Amino acid sequence: MEPWRTMRYDERPIYPDTLAEQEKALETDAQLADFRALRDKLEGTRHRPIYHFLRPDGYLNDPNGLCFWEGRWHLFYQAGGGGTIHWGHAVSDDMIFWRDLPLALYPKTDEMCFSGGTCIDEENHRVIAAHYGYTGYNEGGYRYGVVVATSSDPLLLNWTKVNDGEAVIPDRDAPCWTPPDAPPVPDQKPYKVFDANIWKENGVYYILTGGYDLHPVTKRRFRQIYLLKCVDDDLVHWEFVKPFLENDTFRELGDDGACPYFLPLGDKRVLFHFSHRAMAKWLAGDYDPATQTFEPYTAGRFTSGYQMMVAPSAFPCGDGEAALIFNYPEWLGNDGWYGTMGLPRRVSLGGVWGDELIQKPFADLSPLYDKSTSISDLTLANAKRTTLDGVEGDAFELDVTVKADNIPSTLEIDLLRSPNGEESTTVTFYKQGGGMYAILPHASDSVIQLDVSRSSSDAAFKKHPPEIAPVPAELDEDLKIQIFVDKSIVEVFVNDRACVSARAYPVREDSRTVALTAYDGEGRDSVVDRVDFHTMKSIWE
Repeated sequence: MEPWRTMRYDERPIYPDTLAEQEKALETDAQLADFRALRDKLEGTRHRPIYHFLRPDGYLNDPNGLCFWEGRWHLFYQAGGGGTIHWGHAVSDDMIFWRDLPLALYPKTDEMCFSGGTCIDEENHRVIAAHYGYTGYNEGGYRYGVVVATSSDPLLLNWTKVNDGEAVIPDRDAPCWTPPDAPPVPDQKPYKVFDANIWKENGVYYILTGGYDLHPVTKRRFRQIYLLKCVDDDLVHWEFVKPFLENDTFRELGDDGACPYFLPLGDKRVLFHFSHRAMAKWLAGDYDPATQTFEPYTAGRFTSGYQMMVAPSAFPCGDGEAALIFNYPEWLGNDGWYGTMGLPRRVSLGGVWGDELIQKPFADLSPLYDKSTSISDLTLANAKRTTLDGVEGDAFELDVTVKADNIPSTLEIDLLRSPNGEESTTVTFYKQGGGMYAILPHASDSVIQLDVSRSSSDAAFKKHPPEIAPVPAELDEDLKIQIFVDKSIVEVFVNDRACVSARAYPVREDSRTVALTAYDGEGRDSVVDRVDFHTMKSIWE
């Protein structure tokens, strides 16, 4: 049995209905006592993040059903243990400090609660969760489908499954991963059943279930997501509407539509999803609620490499923006735990053209600052690495600010570097290094790169290609690179616009320094206007 399969519960407790009584009950809750002990046991593990959320122990997979309910943010996630997957649960007032809550959703039998989402049903004062899962076993094999549950108490501790836990959208008689050469199934349903997204609009409930269609010639799959609706508050009877991505001009062969989240951004709609071929992606466009027609006009990826980051979970903030979070798998084995969440992001549509997906940290993390160091007007000799005195650590925020006139053609930032460079993680900014906007007189397309291929000297470390993202910017725009390092995860935000992220696993005790190198095309020295460095405290202290 894998060492992370240690947290398992088979009976769901029933909690009081008022906030005061719930908080009182949680003081002596058996699950939470176990969770605290597990966190204490693993505290201080070399590569275990301290200010990113991860479960007390064990296997953490997709985030699910991120939502804001009665003044608090709730995060659910796949929590594996003993061969069973529950929905784990955590709560936060600010998206910085999290606290564990008891497991939220239990499978009907000893099976699985896979990925899905939530929506706030304001008319009925409840939160609705919809997820893909196994619901039992018979002679024909596993039964699976979309399962729906509801909760209305202050901390979302008590959940009632609709339809006695049986699928409200049952399986289509052949699994969603059926190979192209499989024999046809008689009377097959016109949709696939997979990860679910639920929302309510104009009094009608809608569910998107992920999946794919097959190309008629090559038989290779391409993403397709299926729309179903329900007009009854009991959420039992669902009617198939149509394939949702009928107008997907951005489809790529080999994709699927796992973990879909469809929500408003400004006056547009965006569809976040996961591809088991190319990881996390997004589509943005216009949506007509009357005809349930989605017309995407732009699209993109959150990552350039496979197994960098995995599934999204998103929730509208009500101000034209949305909260978004991903999970990250491990690239080096750990004893007793696997997987971490990234920092929550705040996303919107904007930028030079107005149709770019803008990404920035959801929260100001200054409440976590421990020790801070600032350097102003730092001169960098051309092509000479400069190690920053008094700037070192493995859990920190690093902000580098350069005025527009001072931005060099290339700026390298080495993190988690050993003194002689045996281990090093490198962030590189290439000014006007892209081509999309280079023809415009007022804007350019720069590039941000995160290279962790030399971050670890452990022979078991799984190397990945560098992460690369475009950074469209006005020509007179200052540069701000905001870097978050937390033991084994690195996230880089540029101008509150673009983001690259990856896992890094230094094993040397002296891989803690930070160094900067500037390259000017004409051999001149460069000036970095400001460097701010903050070591970070644990969110669990």
